[in-house]
Amino acid sequence: KNIFNTIPGEKVLNPEFGLNLAQWLFEPVTEFRAKEIGEAIFNGVTKYEPRVNMKSVTVIADAENSQYQIKLAITIPQLNISKELPAILNAPGFDFLTDS
Repeated sequence: KNIFNTIPGEKVLNPEFGLNLAQWLFEPVTEFRAKEIGEAIFNGVTKYEPRVNMKSVTVIADAENSQYQIKLAITIPQLNISKELPAILNAPGFDFLTDS
């Protein structure tokens, strides 16, 4: 969660760490931006979390609700875990969706 909610430059000892997902929050919601967000997430997680293997990132533009629906498919080899993580990017920011 830290990778997604940290803007590069915020961590003094690691100034490149993080994704600047906020850059897309006040732009029109489009499929093109959804693709950009997906690529940024895939590259960022791959770079900053070596314990996780990214299988895929799916980002769906939901213009009606001014948000992006995100699904991360990951594996954590050391723990023998394979999981899909739903998330959302909207005006309040990025957050993983959890079951109630």
